[in-house]
Amino acid sequence: MPDAVFPYPGGKSRFASWILEQVPAHVCFVEVFGGAAGVLANKDPDTSDVEVYNDRDGDLVQFFEVLRDRSEELIEWLDRTPYSRKLHDEWAHKFFHGYRPSDAIERAGQFFYLRYTQWGAKYDGPAGFGTSKVSSRALSYANKVDRLDEFAERFSDVVVENLDWADVFEKYDGADTVFYCDPPYVGYEDYYLVNTIDHGALVDGLAALEGDWICSYEDLPECFEDVYVLDRDEKRFINSGKRGSAKDVKERLVMNFEPKRM
Repeated sequence: MPDAVFPYPGGKSRFASWILEQVPAHVCFVEVFGGAAGVLANKDPDTSDVEVYNDRDGDLVQFFEVLRDRSEELIEWLDRTPYSRKLHDEWAHKFFHGYRPSDAIERAGQFFYLRYTQWGAKYDGPAGFGTSKVSSRALSYANKVDRLDEFAERFSDVVVENLDWADVFEKYDGADTVFYCDPPYVGYEDYYLVNTIDHGALVDGLAALEGDWICSYEDLPECFEDVYVLDRDEKRFINSGKRGSAKDVKERLVMNFEPKRM
């Protein structure tokens, strides 16, 4: 079953197989707006010689570097940490006011912890402690900690970058590269801590690439030209506290090559 390392706004793990079946043969695969690595974590590593995870958010990058290089210490730290409202409130207040622990394990551990304790997995500010009357959030958290060694192994040969998308394009572009982009969607930029993006500039950057690329969007920026588009009907659930709060949306893949399935 497709999975992500942690909950994250706009995560693509449930779309991973749909996205990956469109990826053409390549040498280098780059996830440009990495987030929770919902696509990369579900990709067969043997299909690439080089894999790159990139995100401009330093907290994401720091977590994945620690997961890759010091997973045993990180898992041990998390195993000792209870699913606690008191800890959540303390760490969420500090995190969203800009404080980061100086110890690498503690910083990565608190980041991962808050991804699970934040109500609705919100990432743009404190949202309260996540609880449920029908399922054990503490058990879900513990089960994911138990699986972190699998994700650490998956990332063992992944290059982790902390660059702007334009710098990633310049560094890794080539005829044998495939870029997967999942930028903050138009109108949803404020769901993220690092959220400044010029969609027009990104579209121009994609158009100039030598390599193949796939880009996820909902509402397409008007400046796309000479591209292929795949649509998929979905429901987006809104974290409003009301059961069944959802709206019909179209998940779209834009690419510069002909899709395998229309």
